[in-house]
Amino acid sequence: MAVPVGRHTSTVFGRVHQNVAPGLSLLLFTMEFVCVHYVRCVVIGRLQTEAELARQNPGKMVSSDNTLSVPSLPQNPSRVDRLVVESGREHARVS
Repeated sequence: MAVPVGRHTSTVFGRVHQNVAPGLSLLLFTMEFVCVHYVRCVVIGRLQTEAELARQNPGKMVSSDNTLSVPSLPQNPSRVDRLVVESGREHARVS
């Protein structure tokens, strides 16, 4: 299927996107990447902290379970939807 590529059209990962401004999609993609990296760093920090607590307190169970409700993903989630839900889940684990 041929898709015409115009002045404000770009292809990212094989998908054709209509850009409002040429640099805006790059900015949004970069900000999403930064947010995903931040959430991964929080996950790694939590896991390292739990491991350190388990080493310092042998025989005691260290868990990050709680009863905070986290919203579920919509029917057809986007990458931003997944990021928001994963961030909420990690925040619930840390809190």
